[in-house]
Amino acid sequence: MVVDNFFRLFAFRKCVTIFLYKLRININTKMFDFLKGKNKCFIGVDFATSSIKVVELSYKDQHAYLENYGVVDLDLPGQGQQRSDVSGSSYDQKLNGALKSLVERMKLRPKSPAYVSIPGFSGLITIIEFPDMPQEELAN
Repeated sequence: MVVDNFFRLFAFRKCVTIFLYKLRININTKMFDFLKGKNKCFIGVDFATSSIKVVELSYKDQHAYLENYGVVDLDLPGQGQQRSDVSGSSYDQKLNGALKSLVERMKLRPKSPAYVSIPGFSGLITIIEFPDMPQEELAN
């Protein structure tokens, strides 16, 4: 368990470090225009296949700071399966409950804008598997 927590914290630090590095280099791109507004605190939410990760960042004096972070593991049957393989309503209920409990535990600042990432299979990407076939048949 200690090793698992160590690697989880290491992964968070690496993710935030990469974000902060890119932030310093690309601060003038439109991608980071949200940093120029009046809000100086931001929430990032990552919906992964087996967990939800939340970070709270503040932006002061041209630097971003990690204020708070949290992780909750999703105990789903057949963990690692795609969302389409798990019953829709039970998956959504577990996801909703897990996010609510994580946000309550973290005591995030109200009215902070949130930026969300979702796994590909939950978004607009569909994976279609075809059996092996000749190029001519595939073209049809």
